Amino acid sequence: MTWFPAKELQTSCGVDVSKYPFDTQECSIKMEAWYHDNTSFVLNTFGSGIDMSEVHFVQNGEWDILNLSAYPFQYQDYADNSSAYSCIHYTLVLKRRSSYHLITTAFPFVILMAINLLVVVIPTECGEKLGFCMSQFLTMIVFLTLIGQNMPSSSLTISYLTFLISLQILVSGITILIVAISIYIQTRSIEDRPSFVVRIIFSPLRYFQQNYFKKSFTPSQDSIHEDFITWLDIDKKLNCGLNILLLLNVIGTVSVFVFVIN
Repeated sequence: MTWFPAKELQTSCGVDVSKYPFDTQECSIKMEAWYHDNTSFVLNTFGSGIDMSEVHFVQNGEWDILNLSAYPFQYQDYADNSSAYSCIHYTLVLKRRSSYHLITTAFPFVILMAINLLVVVIPTECGEKLGFCMSQFLTMIVFLTLIGQNMPSSSLTISYLTFLISLQILVSGITILIVAISIYIQTRSIEDRPSFVVRIIFSPLRYFQQNYFKKSFTPSQDSIHEDFITWLDIDKKLNCGLNILLLLNVIGTVSVFVFVIN
């Protein structure tokens, strides 16, 4: 008598989403015989062990199978070394299809990061500069929430893309702070000297400024500019620091993207 028993089994395996949406997962599945040793029950593979024909396999829109393997083996019972049990080890290597995620996630992220750079060209005198920064900040938060809904909830591995979006939120927050300070400085008059605490904070600026005046002016003129720092100088240096921050943000983001893709 030949008997072909059928059984539908469901299983799961852990995933590493650190390189989402360009991740590759390797899933290992073991099927073991618990109640019968190899003298009465033996598990074996038929052909390659996994049938990839259209009868038993349907293409998945999210995952692409790179490799499938199955091999039978026997293991000893730790309680009774005289008994051996049959087992089959399956290994599946899956790669996420990234086309959909590139269109819905990566492309909008790059556009938002590029739009964030426009804060450099918007003049501080324009009243919409701070509103533009606030809208970018809220957009990044909403975008991070939408990505989190499509990813597995796990704290063991966190996607680099999540870190990048969190970095953009941090950069947007720093940009809002600098723009708000810059708008406040624009309201100060030229004759109004910065306070003692502000002069201490920006003492490195005064040092470089003094070196510049020593090279640009005569000794008689240098005494006029000695120890002189205005709110306008502070505003220029703040905007210069903002430009450097945004440039480093772009370089770091592109570097992480290249690392994730490779």
